[in-house]
Amino acid sequence: MCWISSNVPFFSTNNSSSCRRAFYINRANNGTINSTSSVAFSTRSMERGNSGEGSPSICEVVNSSPNASVRVITIPEDPLIRLPTDVIPIHYELHLKTYLPYKNGIDYGEKNFTFDGNLRLHLLCRQTTNVLLLHSKSLEIDYDKATIWMVGGIIRLEGPRIIGWKELAGRNDLLEMRLDRALLPGRNYILELGYKAKIGKNSQEGGLYQSHYLNGANGENRYIAATQMQPLDARKMLPCFDEPSFKAEFSISVQHPDGTVALSNAPIEHTRNVESDFQYREASYNRIKIRVWSQTSKLDYTSHALEVSVRSLKYFEDYFGIRYPLKKLDIFGVPSLRVAAMENWGLIICRQQNLFYIEGVQARRDKQFVTDWFGDLVTMEWWDDLWLNEGFATIMGMKSQLFYEHTVKAFRFDQVAHQAHALSYKISSVREVARRFDRITYLKAAAVLRMVEHTVGENIFREAVIASQVQFFYLQEPSSNPSSWKVPLFINGNTTNNGSEDVLILERDSVILPRYQIVDPKAHGYYRIQYDPETYENIICTLLTNITFIDLASRARLLEDAFTIARTGLISFELAFRMSEYLVEEKEYLPLLVFNNHLQHLLLLLRNHNKSYLIRSFILEMLETQFHRLFSPHFINNADISDTLREFAMVQLCQWNYPPCIGHSLREFSRVRSACRDRKMSDQKCNKIPPELRGPVYSTAIRHGNIDDFDFLWSKYLIEEYDSERGRILSGLVGTTDIKLVELSLNRFIENIRNTTLIGFNPEDFYAFLLKFVRSPILNDVVDSMKRNFRMFANKIPNTLLMKVILTFITKWMNSESDLAELKEFEIEHKKELTELRLLDYLHEQITEIRANEDFVDKYAQTIIAYLEKRKDERNLEKQKINKCQPLIN
Repeated sequence: MCWISSNVPFFSTNNSSSCRRAFYINRANNGTINSTSSVAFSTRSMERGNSGEGSPSICEVVNSSPNASVRVITIPEDPLIRLPTDVIPIHYELHLKTYLPYKNGIDYGEKNFTFDGNLRLHLLCRQTTNVLLLHSKSLEIDYDKATIWMVGGIIRLEGPRIIGWKELAGRNDLLEMRLDRALLPGRNYILELGYKAKIGKNSQEGGLYQSHYLNGANGENRYIAATQMQPLDARKMLPCFDEPSFKAEFSISVQHPDGTVALSNAPIEHTRNVESDFQYREASYNRIKIRVWSQTSKLDYTSHALEVSVRSLKYFEDYFGIRYPLKKLDIFGVPSLRVAAMENWGLIICRQQNLFYIEGVQARRDKQFVTDWFGDLVTMEWWDDLWLNEGFATIMGMKSQLFYEHTVKAFRFDQVAHQAHALSYKISSVREVARRFDRITYLKAAAVLRMVEHTVGENIFREAVIASQVQFFYLQEPSSNPSSWKVPLFINGNTTNNGSEDVLILERDSVILPRYQIVDPKAHGYYRIQYDPETYENIICTLLTNITFIDLASRARLLEDAFTIARTGLISFELAFRMSEYLVEEKEYLPLLVFNNHLQHLLLLLRNHNKSYLIRSFILEMLETQFHRLFSPHFINNADISDTLREFAMVQLCQWNYPPCIGHSLREFSRVRSACRDRKMSDQKCNKIPPELRGPVYSTAIRHGNIDDFDFLWSKYLIEEYDSERGRILSGLVGTTDIKLVELSLNRFIENIRNTTLIGFNPEDFYAFLLKFVRSPILNDVVDSMKRNFRMFANKIPNTLLMKVILTFITKWMNSESDLAELKEFEIEHKKELTELRLLDYLHEQITEIRANEDFVDKYAQTIIAYLEKRKDERNLEKQKINKCQPLIN
């Protein structure tokens, strides 16, 4: 007998304590359910809520004559204000003139990196109103020339006169126009206005922003302008109705510098041929023109992306039963983008590194294609139900990949109190809109939808998706959103381990199963599983004696759940460590990754313990067999061994100073340093290190090398044009054991990011560089340096996202009362910077985690260390137990 407990809630709700019946769905019956079944998706709207922090200012223009007078007033803290629906947009006619000095020799003087906009906004009035409200942010509008016309057929008459303007400069970014007479229901109007604005300095600013690249022909630093509109940044490019429910048509014309190309969502009506740094590869599918754009020098690297684009478009048309409605699809790789990719309808924008290389390209491209359906054809009415769009996009984008890794990541966010949230909940402030684009929205939504798909069967799930699209995800009544949900448990369908499964719908907190078995053997469920002690012993025995009896996904889940549940005290860490012993025979990447993530976390929490080396020794013991298997001459070219596993093993073993790994890395780096002395590291003629191994080789060489090695790699970073190789070089640079070199490189980044005319630096690289320091061999010194230099960082890079990463490094592994006292002093010292960056709330959230870390160390540090010490003396006894243990039965 075994007792299964579902302690992780479904849809972030609490399990009901009432006991009800459970019922089975037999999956052997062609995946059908005998009773009528359906899967429904609904969205809910909300009107107003409470805002976040700060009191906005209003710039009010009171106008009784053509010339406006301006006064600034202050109002209380702003609530979330939804746009009214008494007037809706029908068509935007937008003309933009850009002043982009994209190369040397072009200079617009004071207009450099700005643009002019002229907007003719066609409106339909649905209810009588004398106020027109829309969104605008950081736009310099020419109020005097703004005009409203009333339209009837081809006749255009003078409409109401604008007698007052009000700009709300808080988080709602509202522009209010008061009219001298009302707009009338059923009538069409046109709002005409002109404005000016700045092109944003980087992708973090959103709207229309600049990004730079190295020209392949001469190495010159050049610029492009791109857009990032979601979720709240369209208002930075034009006055508009910036909410997802206000769909409208666009006609766009762009006046841009000679030598540049302009792309938009729909086919171009008129242009003239120009020479440009960017060219495209083209293919056709069902008369749809598909083009992949890149710098001319990198065009050869886009062939795979184009092939995948055509194949994916066909697949998703067939899956959803909806034909792609546009005549063209452009895919454009930009040097910097705030997100991995953006699904602008007909013009998908992605980061270059996801376009040029085969690794990861298919997952990125497929995800953005499916988001075209769920983000453009079927838009949620408000941000409450963003999870539907992004969850579907993620699950479809990962169809061909092992999914459990993403479920694990979702768990790790969903089990932290201040990060967890329901998939669908009311948005009460503008600040919360941006926060909705988090790991839970993407990963948890995909995990839950995948569980639903596996419960009802793929065919029924697909039919429900298509039916929901036809209804545009809108139901007549909002979801009742109960606090308790039925949980599907997947179990073997018969007495053999042949992969067939039944579904047990759990309507109570626990259920008794009649025999020893693995629950959810393919790891489709979004819950954690705790077994009884006897079953755990059977599982450990099975892993040690017949590893393939348990499915790969379940092996990963068993480790993930064991280490996580051990942190609650419901099972012991000894059991989790004993379960890990089988890993010396593991040949797959995912269980090793799960194990390593947990052990690395333990090591960071206990890094100041005088016997933390025992954890490092355990990691090495579990992984050292991988080095000989993966890097021996017999296996080095074995196609059955994944590049990801080979990279993982080398990163971990070199990090923990495994001598064969260090020797291999130093030899490889010495060769490449000599061969690539006058070439870029991406040049395959001189760099023979397999791409997946370059990062760990570089890092190991820098850690065991000297300042000349560091300077060599830094110089190669500055001239490298390929993003993937730049990332590998950054991984190498963080391997230094010299804190002065760490501070020097951080300062170089900061100074050069501020000077956008210099080659080779951008905020995205700096962000990636900061994240890589988690693997620094001198992590304590790096953290201390970030604390000492926090004010300097804040003054020189007033970027909330980057400073949040630095603050996370300072607080992440604190775990004692003395740490909390130190953090309190830090808050007092840096109150001004933290307030200006809006990071005070985040700092207070970290205090909760620090107390959790402190509690963990107090409860479990000695227990973990004691077991690892005892284990050395009981190895022979443990081997004797294995010969007598009882495995799981068929």
